[in-house]
Amino acid sequence: MIVISEQQSATEFTRARVLARLAPYLREVDLPRAWLVARSLQDAGARARALCYLVDPLPPDQRVAVLDEALTLARSIAQSWLRVRAYVPVLVRLQAAEKMVVAEEVLETIALIPHEWHRSRALTLVAQILPDEIKDRAIVEARSIGTPYARALTLSAYSESLSDELRLQVLQAAPLVIDEWLRATLLGAVAEYLTSEQRAEAWAEARRISDRAARVSALHGVARTLSVEARPIGLQEALRVARQIEDELGRAEMLAVLLVDLPDDQRALAFQEAWQAARSIGDPALQATALIGLLPAALEDAVADLREEILAVTRQIADVDSRAEVLSQAIAYCAVEERADAACAVLELWG
Repeated sequence: MIVISEQQSATEFTRARVLARLAPYLREVDLPRAWLVARSLQDAGARARALCYLVDPLPPDQRVAVLDEALTLARSIAQSWLRVRAYVPVLVRLQAAEKMVVAEEVLETIALIPHEWHRSRALTLVAQILPDEIKDRAIVEARSIGTPYARALTLSAYSESLSDELRLQVLQAAPLVIDEWLRATLLGAVAEYLTSEQRAEAWAEARRISDRAARVSALHGVARTLSVEARPIGLQEALRVARQIEDELGRAEMLAVLLVDLPDDQRALAFQEAWQAARSIGDPALQATALIGLLPAALEDAVADLREEILAVTRQIADVDSRAEVLSQAIAYCAVEERADAACAVLELWG
């Protein structure tokens, strides 16, 4: 068995994420280099992910063979929580019959996870990809979690499939979630499926979050489920809180999250505020990532300047893998005819 350091494992997962973003844009001539990177990864979980991300352009018989290879890698991982993580990219790419078999295997593996928090995370991770036929079993497993806040967080990931009674239990457990970002996630997940009265409770709970960035996330998540009349009011409150965030990174990120839902006249000002906040971030990798977060809602006349600024900041990133990760995030916002060259350029960073 190959033993690798935590640092090497983290680097390899970064490379797998980068390959996922590059895959849709790679030319046929560049694919061998991408496969070489994927197969060079020593961490079984990272390699399984990387192989899965590259299968889409393959002929059916080769695709099946690579997915079998990735599944074998996932099954080889001793720690059950890490094994579930490796199953995920395989599961989403399987045909229905085989997907059901592997999904059963995933649920059996989750039941073996000894730590409740890891079991909660595993159930949350697979919530959107399990076949509908076995989601009820996942919910039963979630309900067996003894820690109330972990149980509520897990169930919130299955909000669409819960009974009204269970949704109410999830909402009522929200104050028990000490981590305010996780509480925001819970509120955003369950809000769409609540009654109007319960949604008002969710809104009140979102307002009680003390961390401003997490509060914006919660307010935004709930606001998007409000009535047409109430939604603008909710978004305005989220915008006011976002502007009060002292940390430049948090302010830039939360303003960027809100941009797509703001009316045009407010979006222009909020966009400039987010851009200015991002420019004040000292770390080049964080700054570039924040700037990229502005691209989906960027005003048309600002896109070219914003992209040039992102490239300039990215050149300051010393670590090759960090630079590759940032550049890979920006490819989707390049002109269509430039994306293949941009993807190739990222591959070339690795030699």
